[in-house]
Amino acid sequence: MSKEDKRAKQRELTYQVGRKKGKIERGAKEGKGAPLAESAKSKTADREHAKLLFLWKQAPELPQALLLPILYLLPAISFLLTILLVYLLINS
Repeated sequence: MSKEDKRAKQRELTYQVGRKKGKIERGAKEGKGAPLAESAKSKTADREHAKLLFLWKQAPELPQALLLPILYLLPAISFLLTILLVYLLINS
């Protein structure tokens, strides 16, 4: 067996996803460490997913007929409230 064959069989790959770094060992101890690590990762991922489903709820939606009038009225209402607040500040 040449050195190149050994290097190809026993190889360590490093990766980074965001802030998390990890290593994948290829060739050495095939089939022993990987399934345990993957099952532990999947369990923690399932727990985190369940927590997010509990915390994250779907926001209620307004009917489509109300969205366009609200879009046009909201700037006018904001402007009128600003004028009212300035008026109240001047007179107090």
